Amino acid sequence: TENAVTEFLDDMVQEIDRFLSMTQEILDYSRGLSVMNIQVVNFGETMESMATYIEREVSRRNIEVERDLRFSGNLKIDPDKLLRAFFNVAVNAADAMGKDGLLRISSRRMENMAVVEFADNGCGMPDEVKTKIFEPFFTYKKRYGTGLGMAIVKKIIDDHQGTIEIESKIGVGTTVKFLLPAVE
Repeated sequence: TENAVTEFLDDMVQEIDRFLSMTQEILDYSRGLSVMNIQVVNFGETMESMATYIEREVSRRNIEVERDLRFSGNLKIDPDKLLRAFFNVAVNAADAMGKDGLLRISSRRMENMAVVEFADNGCGMPDEVKTKIFEPFFTYKKRYGTGLGMAIVKKIIDDHQGTIEIESKIGVGTTVKFLLPAVE
């Protein structure tokens, strides 16, 4: 039937996308993620468009996105690289939730920092996984992937002089918190 063909083609496109992004991940990691393109941006607007992009991507898996974006100041960032970091975290969250999950994306000011959080209601992870999550080639409960996603996230955030904190409870979910220096 026509429906079956459409579904098959959609699956094929998703597999090709996955293969291409894995290939890109390996290339980026081996090249050291090339040069940063740092610029001062209104982070409120930038975060809105990043959240829209992420929402479009994860909604294909029936993941609902809830936004609470309150930070409206300026940040010195490489928007493409930061989107890459946020996207990698969102994809991990989607994987942990399977279908019909809820991803909360929030931002706020905390003293001279922008705080961005991605909170999912997925399977969570044990402490021993949390301590290894930024190691290259480490994967947890994934059938596919390079194990470079979170290593790349860490590199990008380090390059922004930021930090990452992870809170996770088995069966409850995971929150990844980014702290990035604000521009006064």
